[in-house]
Amino acid sequence: MPLKSITYTTDELIEDFTRLQKEIYTKVESLTEEQWAQPSFAVTWSNLDSLGHLVYFDEVMSLAFENPTAFMRLKDNYSGNEIALMDFHIRRFRQLGAQNTIEAFKLNHDKLKASFKFRDPNSPIKWFGPDMKPETAIISRVMEYWAHSQDIYDALGFRREASKATIYIAELGVKTFKWSFKINNLNEPLGKLFVKLDFSGQTIEIGDNAASNKITGDISEFCLLVTQRRNINDLNLQASGEEAEAFLKITQCFAGQKGLGRKPLSSN
Repeated sequence: MPLKSITYTTDELIEDFTRLQKEIYTKVESLTEEQWAQPSFAVTWSNLDSLGHLVYFDEVMSLAFENPTAFMRLKDNYSGNEIALMDFHIRRFRQLGAQNTIEAFKLNHDKLKASFKFRDPNSPIKWFGPDMKPETAIISRVMEYWAHSQDIYDALGFRREASKATIYIAELGVKTFKWSFKINNLNEPLGKLFVKLDFSGQTIEIGDNAASNKITGDISEFCLLVTQRRNINDLNLQASGEEAEAFLKITQCFAGQKGLGRKPLSSN
């Protein structure tokens, strides 16, 4: 019988978040300086830049949990100039170096978990996009961890198995169905989205099976698509419904500006 998505407690969410952090940490802790300097699959970023990005926004989300006023000052300082914010923290971790960045990855992750646990679960936090409930904020970090580490994994030829993280990301991809059209200045879809995805010998179903738009395929491929880590031409996802077919070309499960997407691997 197919799994109808998943249910989880707050503690289970944190455990899954930590499990993903440990997976990434184990993969990168012994990289050489040459490997850290190697270009990741993110345009213009090295592997160190991609990890530093995760470290920095763990720090910033802790700030949003613990000191909303200070977070809003930071957000206002960079309002309308995301490039400056990106340049700032990328330079910071290049100066800090690989070993210190790896250590900060663990420290900032642990601090974020502590900040989350002491937050009222029904009290939204301010963020760069819409306000988010604490649980949604952590799921957004799961998505970011998975996506930006994938850029490192791809650059170094590391393989990754489907995990609980991919289920959270797949759910986020379905939830941001309408958002993907909005960020591309397209009319909001009239129908809903249903996905049926292969996951470790099982099937995950997310959404209403009666929805007019359906997508089927492998869960990791769906996650690569909605996080804009692969072009649809490199994947074997199947869509039925005009809006589902359009979604495959524009999907974006992250907030902020419209993403750049990825060129087909054959064009690299």
